[in-house]
Amino acid sequence: MAEQGARANGDVQTAARAYRRALARDDSMVDVWLELSTLHHEAGDNVWAETAAREALRRAPDDATIQMHYLVTAQPVLEADAFIWQINNARQRFPEVPDFTLFMARALRDLYQNNSGAARWFNEFLRQAPQDHPERRAAEQELRNL
Repeated sequence: MAEQGARANGDVQTAARAYRRALARDDSMVDVWLELSTLHHEAGDNVWAETAAREALRRAPDDATIQMHYLVTAQPVLEADAFIWQINNARQRFPEVPDFTLFMARALRDLYQNNSGAARWFNEFLRQAPQDHPERRAAEQELRNL
């Protein structure tokens, strides 16, 4: 696809235009919304990144990976309470995914300086996550640092 070639060459504007043209032809392409969001996120354009991620999520609400991407892009854009609501919503939709629990722990620590609440969620993550989870060691250290 032309947009991937432009992106590979570092031409963000050309790639974004190409993604938008593809979406103008067919706005149901979740992968294109996700690529557009990633492109904007990497370029530091938080509002467009969140908007495109929201569109991807709207078209694939049962995809935990897209939900996680949405949270990453939404954090710099949403107010703290709205962001916590989004995390809670994700946790309820995907209770088997420990990453959303870790997201909650970090949000409580970083957005509210609520170390006791964060500790509870870090412990819950450690209970949920398999021993080989890639974030497990970091979460253990973050819990010790509270």
